[in-house]
Amino acid sequence: MGDYEMGICGDHVESGAWWVSGLDPLNNWLSMDWGRMKPDYPRLEWDKTTQEQTQKPVKYESPPKTPNRVTYLRVPLHLWRLISLRYDVPMPEHITVTEDGEALGFWAWVMATPKSLYALLRAKKRLLVF
Repeated sequence: MGDYEMGICGDHVESGAWWVSGLDPLNNWLSMDWGRMKPDYPRLEWDKTTQEQTQKPVKYESPPKTPNRVTYLRVPLHLWRLISLRYDVPMPEHITVTEDGEALGFWAWVMATPKSLYALLRAKKRLLVF
């Protein structure tokens, strides 16, 4: 998806960025229609009250006028196994793995486990980036 399609344009995008899209829990865990971008050189936040740039960088960009949501990343089976073992939560018996290596059902499994595991994974979601 190009930067013009997303509506995010500017020098900070032209200099390079990291892109990620995830899964949509509101749409049966299918791929999201949009994603987030982390520019290599982020722009500075704009203060609507003072009408000036702040010194705070915008680390992650989302499409304009789109509410921010949690990005549920695709998780490979080997990470699912590590999480299952670490927190002593059994995995389902039959897990489908796609050609791209995604273990289907990971986030539904997380949602069905105790709240503490879900909260921990939300707080540490960056550990799942591979």
